[in-house]
Amino acid sequence: MQFRLLYTGPLVATQGTSKAGEPAARAALKHEIRRQFHSQLRWHWANNTFLNSHRVAPVHYGLATDFPHTGDNSDRAPLPDVLAAIHKQGRYSFVPLVRHDWKVLCELDILLLRHDPPGSVISAGDVDNRIKTLVDALTLPRPNQLNGGETPTPDEMPFYCLLEDDVLLSRLSVETDRLLIAPKGKKPEHQREVHAVITATVRPYTATIFNLGFSG
Repeated sequence: MQFRLLYTGPLVATQGTSKAGEPAARAALKHEIRRQFHSQLRWHWANNTFLNSHRVAPVHYGLATDFPHTGDNSDRAPLPDVLAAIHKQGRYSFVPLVRHDWKVLCELDILLLRHDPPGSVISAGDVDNRIKTLVDALTLPRPNQLNGGETPTPDEMPFYCLLEDDVLLSRLSVETDRLLIAPKGKKPEHQREVHAVITATVRPYTATIFNLGFSG
């Protein structure tokens, strides 16, 4: 399964996170990036035949036998409903696409267009840490990565993300180039605007009846 995700907006470096969590401004930015990816992943789930039609038994995911099912009196429920019931954080219910128990891994090829001169990966200094911010925004957030004050909008219930855990990222390739859209202003934050094109490839590493749906 291969698809592309786009991000346009500010991108700052991720530094070490303390036990108390991330600074509020950086956590808020990551969540805004996460929201851009959510809307695209939601559309992908809605338009991928395997994802939008698959039903699973909630008991196989550790959920109660009285989990609400579809109206056909079967013992199965839509896949997003089951995942959202598992991955709850505060007001949010998350639906990750790449999960440990599905035995799939993800590769990312990222084209990062930024306002730094062509090349200049070393002099730009923080390219790796800016990519880390993107990866964090693609991943199911840990409890200390949400400020606690965010409220999902109706179309963010559930909230779609790419990775259950960033260890499921098996390969990462980054190409940088200069963004030829002029900055909106002269402030430092205007220089942090980027356009990122992310190609995600999801592949099974051990074939199962379920994850064969990712091979298409």
